[in-house]
Amino acid sequence: MQREVFSFPTGPKGSPFLPSCIALLAALQIHHPMAAQFRVIGPGQPVVVTMGEDAVLPCHLLPPMSAESMEVRWLRPGFSSYVHLYRGGQDQDGQQMPAYRGRTQLVKDDLSDGSVSLRIRSVRRSDHGLYTCFVQSNDSSGDALLELQVTGPYFPWAVALAVILPLVVLLGSFCLWRQHRVTAKYEAMKEFAGA
Repeated sequence: MQREVFSFPTGPKGSPFLPSCIALLAALQIHHPMAAQFRVIGPGQPVVVTMGEDAVLPCHLLPPMSAESMEVRWLRPGFSSYVHLYRGGQDQDGQQMPAYRGRTQLVKDDLSDGSVSLRIRSVRRSDHGLYTCFVQSNDSSGDALLELQVTGPYFPWAVALAVILPLVVLLGSFCLWRQHRVTAKYEAMKEFAGA
């Protein structure tokens, strides 16, 4: 039984052709690296904010890389306009959703490290819901979905009322009991004096 041995095709001078091509492609790859690929990462849990406070929706690129020359688009699923757009190194508000106009800004402190977080000022009940952070470079793009949960406002007077109301009821009950006791004592003394 004869076995067939596989060999690479040879070039015009008898040298293996395929290994030469692989070496050439590897050399070209060194001079023309692949475009930087990234993933867009959001938080693993909902962002919870009390109504009226500022919210920061965290989002970043992995591996960390500068997003200064990228397009960053914050969207609400189901809406045609955007919540916030950063393009060409500037915030753009031309077609921003009216409900967010003047209330959003891309947090640029760590933009050079891949942070593309969004700040929403004075959060409203209508801000509650899902958001998409979409980032696009010349060669790559990605997105992350995150949730903003808006809770009811904290009212200090509600806590004060919860503490004071039982005290008022207790004090009122004591006063009624005391009044009843004094009245009973007075009636007893009146009865004793009249007898």
